Amino acid sequence: MDSSLETRFAFLEKTLPQNSQKCFLFKQLSNNCEKIRQSLPEIIEWAKESNFKNVQANGYWSFVKIVDKFIDLVENSITNMNSKSIDPNLVKLSRFLLVYLDKVCETREVVEIDFNFNTKKLFTSFPEDQTKYFNEYIAGDHWAEVQTIYGHFNCFWLCRSTSFVLNIFTLFTAIVSKFPKSLCALWDRDYRGKILFETMKNATIDFPFAMWRILEWKIHSKFLACLINIGSGLQTSTEFIPRQKSWIIPEWSKGRVQRKYFSKFQSSGKKVRCRLLQHRNKSQNDTLVLHMHGGGFVALSPDSHEIFLRHWASNIGGVPILSVDYTLKVEYPIALQEVLDVYLWCVSGEPNVKKMLGFNPKKIVLCGDSAGGLLGITLCTVLCDIRKICEQNNEYVNLPFPSSFIGIYTTFNLLSHRIVEKHVRFFFISSHYDLFLDNNVEFAKAWRGEISLDVVDGLSHGFLHWCFLCREAQKASDICLKRLQQAIGSY
Repeated sequence: MDSSLETRFAFLEKTLPQNSQKCFLFKQLSNNCEKIRQSLPEIIEWAKESNFKNVQANGYWSFVKIVDKFIDLVENSITNMNSKSIDPNLVKLSRFLLVYLDKVCETREVVEIDFNFNTKKLFTSFPEDQTKYFNEYIAGDHWAEVQTIYGHFNCFWLCRSTSFVLNIFTLFTAIVSKFPKSLCALWDRDYRGKILFETMKNATIDFPFAMWRILEWKIHSKFLACLINIGSGLQTSTEFIPRQKSWIIPEWSKGRVQRKYFSKFQSSGKKVRCRLLQHRNKSQNDTLVLHMHGGGFVALSPDSHEIFLRHWASNIGGVPILSVDYTLKVEYPIALQEVLDVYLWCVSGEPNVKKMLGFNPKKIVLCGDSAGGLLGITLCTVLCDIRKICEQNNEYVNLPFPSSFIGIYTTFNLLSHRIVEKHVRFFFISSHYDLFLDNNVEFAKAWRGEISLDVVDGLSHGFLHWCFLCREAQKASDICLKRLQQAIGSY
């Protein structure tokens, strides 16, 4: 076991039994902590086996980190208690950790990474699947423990500033859910936990959609974004990119990209809206950053991401960032087709490209967060298919391939590592508590080309949106910026 964890457990083993005669809760907590301690060495061995090179990060390490944070809570409770009692909610939390520990071990025995899983699932029913997984697999009959976490220890594993922000957010969610009765959630943590648990249990795709809409509020997407980057010399504009009719991505199970055009995938023939961000001192190296925003394919836009895109665009040597506002809540492959259309237009050499950017791009850097990352890496596989089709037909194709791909807390089809050309450099940035961390680690282990993996601590999925409130998120944003500079070649 990790030496620091072993020392901390030794302290608990010494302290908790001494108080077990005073309070039955001490005995329960002591027994649960001992069970966790006995299982940790095996978890840590699994964690070491799953590492990518010297990066100590995967789902197993994340669980170890959560246990470490739990010990913090126990130690603080022991320090601050009156030597006669202990918070009963800590006992509930320890029970839930044991349940979660059993699930980790169970998953280890029955689940292997499937490199052929259905990517369509990620485009359509993924949020509903996650809700069902939580309700049936994790929560199960342990609703009391889950309510305790929501009410008393919500986000305890995250850094302090992020935990504070998310607790305010979840408190707001609890209050508005059953207003005005829910006002008592302000002071009643048990009631707050009950409301949040019921909200999660009955959540549909509309739940994350409603939360994400907050990021679209003008005060966030425009006012704060402009205020934070005031005086940066940044120029922004909304551009509408024309559609191309040379290549079409067919429906599921109908093969790969084809040389024909179906109007049903043209999004009613509308041009693709994009946001262009560029410093007034424009770059001379003919590089373009093509960004795809996250939001689970159902929410958000380039505008909601300007809170950090403006900062990046001001610090990459005048290289423009073109963020694609693809269509939301539509069938596959409409969004991907729009991204492909924008890419092909940018490398087409048309006069309007130079008119918009000031140059014709010779180097493209793809960047995507969350769902946008999945679009980006899938775009790479589509471009590979186009090249292969042209080669098979002995056709010449002047199609510049992306030089780099930057994926931020993203997920993707793990099969992509067999398709994407090996000269693409990959930069992955994730967090220890991100749902898709293991996707990033497994892809990095399978990739045979150049790749880097950064895993930040104390942050959740979507941490870039907290960069103006949280110092740790700002540091993570700076890591993303550093990788972007490396991909461009300006660092």
